[in-house]
Amino acid sequence: MLFREVGEVAIGINDLQASGVMFCVCNAAMTVYSAVAADAMKMQAADVMNDWKAGLLPGVQIVPSGVWAVGRAQEHNCQYCFAG
Repeated sequence: MLFREVGEVAIGINDLQASGVMFCVCNAAMTVYSAVAADAMKMQAADVMNDWKAGLLPGVQIVPSGVWAVGRAQEHNCQYCFAG
């Protein structure tokens, strides 16, 4: 697969939030990845998780499961597209 850089994006998260876009992060994924990072850095998983939570941008919500959150949003006629 070929990826091509498209340059700067003219709109940021703050602008999107101001227009009503909601952002969330998956608690399950954060738990797993923060534990892996903690292990690699010889730290406590809870300390890394708390640091990551503290570093979230204002207005970003932690949800139990990202898959669940996308499903709930789609039930309310929201659309989701991930191009990664």
